Formats: sequence, C-alpha cells, structure tokens
Amino acid sequence: MRFHRAFFLFSLCVILCLFLVLLSAPLAAAPADPAQTSSAKASHPADEASIPGPMRSFLRMAAISQQISPDELLPLLARNVVMNGYEVGRPTQFLVLLNWYMDQARELE
Repeated sequence: MRFHRAFFLFSLCVILCLFLVLLSAPLAAAPADPAQTSSAKASHPADEASIPGPMRSFLRMAAISQQISPDELLPLLARNVVMNGYEVGRPTQFLVLLNWYMDQARELE
C-alpha cells in the first residue's frame, strides 16, 4: 500500500514538473522585439491567470508567503495543492476551503 502511494506521489510530481517545464518553454523563447512581444501577449491571453478577490487574503488561504512576486504565485500554489491538497485520493480540508474561498470571491465580484 505504501508503494502505491509513493508511486502515485512520484508520478504526480513528475507530471507537475513536466507541465511547468512545458509552460515555461514559450516564455524562454519570447522575441526580443517589444512590438512582437505586445502582439504575442494580446494573442495569447491564456498566459495569465486571474484570481478573484484581494491577493493578500488569497495568499493567506493558500498558505503562501505574502512577500512573493506575482511570477512565483502559480508554482507555489501548484506545490501546495500537490503536497496538501489530496489525501488517499480525496480532497483535504485545505483544498475544500480554498475552493470555497474562490467560489465566494467570484460571487462577490
């Protein structure tokens, strides 16, 4: 049983690392010309994520330091979800509360 959980966590970490590498690859190959950069950003709005509500409250709910840069937010959030989000294949209280916070912040917007 321990082997299955360890293998699952290892596989999940490998998939997450591959996803982060693939996600950062287009950023590394970005053109140096500012005109091309602005048109590229306009054509790819999926490169950004919008988090509803105050950032300070979200960071507190997600157990992330408030002194991080915006570029560090998604990798740290992904790490916390992988490490604390699921236990025995079911969402933990951490993930349930984070989802509730996001739902409520979307409703208030």
